[in-house]
Formats: sequence, structure tokens, C-alpha cells
Amino acid sequence: MMKVFLLRFGELFLKGGNKKVFEAALEKDIKKKVEDIPCVFSKTQGRYVISNFDENQTNEMSRRLKRVFGLHSFSLADEVETNREVIESFLSKIDLKGKSFKVELKRADKTFPITSMEYVKILGSVVLDSNPNSSVDLYEPQITIYVDMRQNGKTYIFTEIIKG
Repeated sequence: MMKVFLLRFGELFLKGGNKKVFEAALEKDIKKKVEDIPCVFSKTQGRYVISNFDENQTNEMSRRLKRVFGLHSFSLADEVETNREVIESFLSKIDLKGKSFKVELKRADKTFPITSMEYVKILGSVVLDSNPNSSVDLYEPQITIYVDMRQNGKTYIFTEIIKG
């Protein structure tokens, strides 16, 4: 498990033939904003990932990312291997402190053998089993646990989406 920033870009997909130009400009701006903070910048299927940074720099990194034009949103996430046992083990350790919750799943990795609808139920059960004082609330949860499976073999788990 590793802490990463998972970055989502906005309407670049609407730019048609110029998409690569806009992506390059966005990547350049992101890298410029964090150039003096040692980290690794990578791209995976519609997302950017910033990893291998000093966790003491998390607040500063977040402050800078909020100022990137074209960045729709980002999250501080835990990156885990896309493996059922690993994901469920990670979720079983989340302490909700009795708060209501829901699990949202994005399964961009269609090779994962369980459908999104089935797996979100399984994950909800895992979280509930380890948090018996909590409850599921699909409409107004106190905490939303986001699980984002990408095609790079990694799954990103987070509870907050920060607007860019």
C-alpha cells in the first residue's frame, strides 16, 4: 500500500483532435506546480497519479493542485494491488467510528471477474462486518468509500474528492 494523489481531468475529452495538446499542457502545468517536491508523476487510463512523495508534503501538494487549471478533482488515495483479497483486507481495516457509509466503485478494469454491482455489495458487507456500530446509508452517508479500479493493475481507495 502506498499513498498517492489520484488526479482527474475535466473536459479534455471534448476537445477532439486537440486532446493531446490539452493533455500535454495540463501535464506540464501539474509538473510545474509540484516541481520542487520530489515525486513521481504517471498517467493511467484517464487519470494522473502522483506517487513517491514525502507524506509531510501532503498539505502543500494539495494546496498547489487546487490551483491547476483544467484539473477537475483529485484525491489522496491508498494505492493497492487489484486483487480481491488485498482490496477486501484493506477495507476491513477501515474504522468508521460508528458513522453511516456507502461504497462507490468504478471498475475501469473490466478483466476483474466480478461485476460492479456484485462487488460493491461484497465490499459493503466487508466494511459493515468490521464496523458493527456503523450502518449503510446509500442516500446521505456520513462517509463515502470510493474504490477506483484502473487497468494498470492498481486500485485506488479514498474517502474525499477535492475539487480542482
